[in-house]
Amino acid sequence: MKIILRAIIGLLFVYHGVIKLIDFDQTGAFFNQLGLNQAILVLVVAIEIIGGLALALGLLVPYVSILLIIVLAGAIFTVKRQSGLASMELEFVYIVNLLYLLATSSFSKVLQWKA
Repeated sequence: MKIILRAIIGLLFVYHGVIKLIDFDQTGAFFNQLGLNQAILVLVVAIEIIGGLALALGLLVPYVSILLIIVLAGAIFTVKRQSGLASMELEFVYIVNLLYLLATSSFSKVLQWKA
C-alpha cells in the first residue's frame, strides 16, 4: 500500500510541475504578482518534477518528502492563506501523506541501492 501511495503522490507532483512548465510564462507572471522571481519558479518546477519522479521510484524518499513539504508550505503561506482553510485542504492532505512517507522511511537506507 505504501508503494502505491508513494507512486500516486509522486506522479501528482510531476503532473503539477509539468503544468507549470507548459504554462511557464503565465505561471511566471503569477509568481511575479506574489513577489517571487522566476528563479523560485524554476526551483519549484524542478523540485516537483524531479522530486515527484524520485518519490514515485522510491529514491531518496525522506529527503524528497522534506523538499516537497517545504514547497507546499510555501504555497500555503504565499497563495492559500488569504483564502482560508478550505482552500488549503489539498495541500494539507499532501503534507500528511508526505509526513507518513517521511516517518516510515529510513534515512540510513537512503543511499543503499537494491536492484
